[in-house]
Amino acid sequence: MWLFLFVETMLFAGMFSASTIVRSGTTIGWEMPNTFELGSTMRYFNMYLLLTSGFFAQKAWRRRADQAALATQLKWTLALGTAFVVLQGSEWAA
Repeated sequence: MWLFLFVETMLFAGMFSASTIVRSGTTIGWEMPNTFELGSTMRYFNMYLLLTSGFFAQKAWRRRADQAALATQLKWTLALGTAFVVLQGSEWAA
């Protein structure tokens, strides 16, 4: 797990470094045309759904010996994760 985190960190560090080098060597502007601004209420609600889904997934992992509790926690995880994905899709479609 630590190796995966290290590799991901180095991957993103390399990408950000490459982006910085490319941007510093050009004269064109890098503004994003038609930027999309997500409303703060929806942004925080989406974050809440994602974090709560992760919380229930962790709870399910801890209660994996009790099959009834595991099923309940995984249902909550699936429901909240699905709600997150649906809201993300509706925001991207707008």
